[in-house]
Amino acid sequence: DETDCKLFMDFDMAVLGRPWPAYEEYVRQIRQEYIHVPLAIFCKARSGFLKATAAGPPIFATEHFRKTRERQARENLAKEAAGLQSNFQQCDLILRLGATALLAVKSLPKRTEFCIWGSASTVVALIAIFPRFAGGFAMAATAGATLYTMAMVVVSRYTRWPYPPAAPEGTAEGIVVLAGSFNPPHLGHLEMLRYLSRAHRSVHAVIGVNPTKAYAVSPYVRQELLRAMLRELGINNVVVTIHRSYIWKYAHSVGASAMYRGIRSVRQDGLAEKFLEIQNSIGQRFFGFPVVPTRYLQAAPSL
Repeated sequence: DETDCKLFMDFDMAVLGRPWPAYEEYVRQIRQEYIHVPLAIFCKARSGFLKATAAGPPIFATEHFRKTRERQARENLAKEAAGLQSNFQQCDLILRLGATALLAVKSLPKRTEFCIWGSASTVVALIAIFPRFAGGFAMAATAGATLYTMAMVVVSRYTRWPYPPAAPEGTAEGIVVLAGSFNPPHLGHLEMLRYLSRAHRSVHAVIGVNPTKAYAVSPYVRQELLRAMLRELGINNVVVTIHRSYIWKYAHSVGASAMYRGIRSVRQDGLAEKFLEIQNSIGQRFFGFPVVPTRYLQAAPSL
């Protein structure tokens, strides 16, 4: 129920309210996880996020965690943010300016961001080769990036909320996969699974696990929780499983005709999801598999 979901979210966030020495170890682990990110960018981006979180609405969803960990969590976030800001100021000026400019672009809508980077990289490359035609290259690159972005957004099947009526009995399509972390399972997930269970003969809800990450809530606990929620709704054609490799490999193993992804909206998640879709497509072709198409479901905004 709703209380269980709130508790699972608080279990996941509980590390924020640990005493500072334990939290400091968590901070080191986070930096190690993102060691590929340049220091100036990491400090600038994470400190901004931490400041906003520390000054924002309650971090925890349940009264118990708010009473026992909220204050410590806010102190930890503020202290880490101050340390990151200090580290940022120690970086070279050019690195600080570059990080600030990069994050300013990243804050733009995804389509705008993609066009900027696509245009900039193409223009730089072509001008280096053909400096005489710089103006024409700039116009062509901008148009090309815009068209490519539009194509990425509209090509795949996208089902918006509210979902269309269920298919007539006996006309449901075959097997499909809905992948996610389900951390924790919530009502939005259930609405997607309810719709897919009516539109398809069999649905596999796949809890993806990244072996390099530590999860506060075990995927096995999430699996049992989702199974219990589905039983309560009487949905019996959904298989809940855990997978630790590429989701497309699992999709091929069960004969799935499509892989679904839940997104908030095209504007918020479209570009990142499209890049993931392209990676999946390339991976399948590289290993000699036919491509299982990706489809998108808009999550119910109110859930």
